[in-house]
Amino acid sequence: MRKVAAVLTIVALLVLALGGLGAAGGGPHHGAGHGQGKAGGFKFKDMDQAPWAYKNVLKWSLRGVIRGRSEEEFAPNSPVKQGEAIAMVLRALGYEDEAVEAAEEIAEGLEGLPLPDSSLFPEWTVGYLAVAVDLGFLNPGERFQPEKPADRIWVTWLVSRALGWDEEELEEYEGAVPSFRDAAAVPPEFLACLAYALDQGLVVGMPDRTFQPNKPVTRAEMAAFIDRLSGELGPGDDQVEGRILEVSAGSGGQPASIRLMTSDHRRLTLEVADDAAVFIDDEESGLEDVEEGSWALVTLEEGIAVFIEVMTRYEVEGVVDAIDPVPGGSITLAQGEDGETAEETYPLAEDVTVRFRGDEVSLDAVAVGDYVEALLQGGAVVRITIEEVAEGEAAGYFDRFAEGQPDLVYVTEEPGEGGATSYPLAVDLEDLSVRYRGREVGYEAVRAGDYLELKLERGAVVRITVVERETSEFEGVVTAVDADDRRISILADDGGPLSFDVAPGCEVCYRNRSDLTLGQVRERDRVEVRVEGFSDDGQAGLVVRIRIEAREEAEIEGTLTAVDPLERRLAIEDGDGVVWELPVADGARVRYRGRDIGLAGLEVGDRVEVRVEGGEAVRVSVEERGEEAGGP
Repeated sequence: MRKVAAVLTIVALLVLALGGLGAAGGGPHHGAGHGQGKAGGFKFKDMDQAPWAYKNVLKWSLRGVIRGRSEEEFAPNSPVKQGEAIAMVLRALGYEDEAVEAAEEIAEGLEGLPLPDSSLFPEWTVGYLAVAVDLGFLNPGERFQPEKPADRIWVTWLVSRALGWDEEELEEYEGAVPSFRDAAAVPPEFLACLAYALDQGLVVGMPDRTFQPNKPVTRAEMAAFIDRLSGELGPGDDQVEGRILEVSAGSGGQPASIRLMTSDHRRLTLEVADDAAVFIDDEESGLEDVEEGSWALVTLEEGIAVFIEVMTRYEVEGVVDAIDPVPGGSITLAQGEDGETAEETYPLAEDVTVRFRGDEVSLDAVAVGDYVEALLQGGAVVRITIEEVAEGEAAGYFDRFAEGQPDLVYVTEEPGEGGATSYPLAVDLEDLSVRYRGREVGYEAVRAGDYLELKLERGAVVRITVVERETSEFEGVVTAVDADDRRISILADDGGPLSFDVAPGCEVCYRNRSDLTLGQVRERDRVEVRVEGFSDDGQAGLVVRIRIEAREEAEIEGTLTAVDPLERRLAIEDGDGVVWELPVADGARVRYRGRDIGLAGLEVGDRVEVRVEGGEAVRVSVEERGEEAGGP
């Protein structure tokens, strides 16, 4: 099954914990650690005060994560203290050894606890708080009160710090005010953290639209939090999880046992302690009630099962490797991570349902290669949800579409080589997604010789992308241009009259500009056009580039940007921003206010009108002197 990342796991837990119960936890134990659960005689005599948390307290006392206020008292409804809460989270995350080592170093004077008044802290807390400082839960030098009750907002903050969120990640939430009726009761230093947690869906408020930030979290609620936290993070070193293959009650001196197909696909037989605790769907039960095919999380003590949690309904995920698509048949899923894949076969219930994209579909809709989520009950699949259909890709040069049912698209390895391969279409031809240059164009736009990439679902084409088209280039003179209908006609030097559609993103360039529009192309311009998909009849093809090589005759108005009387050259920037660099013809007239001033009389900044013939300036009229010229 897919494993959820630890951070996301804790996040999912916090939604449940702070939205309902409040938090998870357990208090410090001043005596023994293990041996408090049923396997060793459950010693807490006050759990009748919070019977709903009995399973959680039993389980985690066995694992040494939560501990009593005394040998027989758990105090489930007492507020969990901040020191207790930190200790519980660290134990659940596997930092117990580090805490013990830190406590020893502090006791020997080898290390210190960098928190104010730490000499007054309960001795049992110092190791955990030292680890909390190392991990960044707590900042060195900040004031901490290990005996203070942990409230809802503080637990939100604690988990935020435990997840590694730092102040920089919360900066964008500075100044945010949550929309709870009691938002004013949230201490200002916690507002950004709460806003972030709410924005990410990490915590929720109460039904009355309050958050109750100052409400203490009880020790029983903390136990529930720890249970969900660890469950989402996966089994610990002293736990095994998997599907139950066989249950043996034991007889003739042989101990009871269970046989599992573990989550890492090992077959494992475990001895079960005589006084092992068994819970089926959160209800206390007996080993004789455990059904094969159920999912179990088993806590071990010295290799023997002492706590067994059984789920009769559970989910598995994987890629369909095989399926017998009839009620009562079976489905085989390939599951694994880190490059390791294992297969598991599950029977299908007679009334199995299948859902795909929000709709209920037939069992035949499940195909090999689909990624599915399967819900099992009593060892059989009762519901299949198709998460992702099997996908693939193909590519080739377009040959043709075939009409009929089903429609097909034919592609070849080389254009015009024959031996086309066909792929069925997943939808009708008219509804097929065809993309070219980032836009939908319809199947009619696909032309022979186009290089296509095909996206496949279950072997059928769901999308075609035109990647490349054969291009042709023509030089000639523009005979007509229609910017509205995006058409251009030219008299080609070696091909006679030709007409083309112009692509919406067609590049039009002239001299130093490459961002002109089709409307700036003029009749009689000499051009070079690049055409994709050109056909022999000259009536097909799409122009993707127009380069204006020369303009035979033109009147240019603009600002003089350069003039060289010796080389007889000038440069003009017109109203479109195009810079024209032109030679000046011998005998060209340069006039201002009705008199000849010669080429040397021009100055940069003059506003001019230039007559161009044969690519040369034959007349220059100064319409207005530039400000820098100062006038005549």
